[in-house]
Amino acid sequence: MLQVRGLNASQLFVVQDGDAPSVAEAVRWHAARGAPLRLVQHPSGRAAPRPGWPMGAGSLQQRGQAVARAYKWALSHAFDVLTDDEAVVVVEDDLLFSPDLMEYFLAGWHVQRADPTLWCTSAWHDNGFRDTAADPKRLLRTGFFPGLGWLLTRKLYKGELEGAWPDEHWDHWMRSEVRVQQDLTLTLTLTLTLTLTLT
Repeated sequence: MLQVRGLNASQLFVVQDGDAPSVAEAVRWHAARGAPLRLVQHPSGRAAPRPGWPMGAGSLQQRGQAVARAYKWALSHAFDVLTDDEAVVVVEDDLLFSPDLMEYFLAGWHVQRADPTLWCTSAWHDNGFRDTAADPKRLLRTGFFPGLGWLLTRKLYKGELEGAWPDEHWDHWMRSEVRVQQDLTLTLTLTLTLTLTLT
């Protein structure tokens, strides 16, 4: 993320759900090398289910609930405490980024301001590979909320999403027919984020 052009690293927050020491150590390591990262811990993260817990139905539901709580807390905290900006970019810890990611989000922000029917700008496209994207600069509108690197406005979150946030599986809720009734997400034919898979 720190290699992305146009990134204002002083506005970069690492929100941790849980208390794994490795997260704080990684933030300190980067900060010691000049990256002004700030760590913010979700206060109830200690009670969240941990990776490696048994995958029974109850634990899967608990995980969905913990993730939904953590996302809501992080987004509310970002808009209420961390920034006065009109939008935030939400990314997860297992993504790789295109060098022009912030330029794309800035352009998407201007499109969203001009077209209030757009919900968000996403850097992810499920089928956005070089061999499937005929024009890598083409923009698309989609009714599918892809997540995995997206720009969210204060107006949408505070005015519509925060009060209705679900108790579990927030990403499924964002993709539900109730939430997405038209083409509300701006995305590219070529994805600008990649998720890492550790084996």
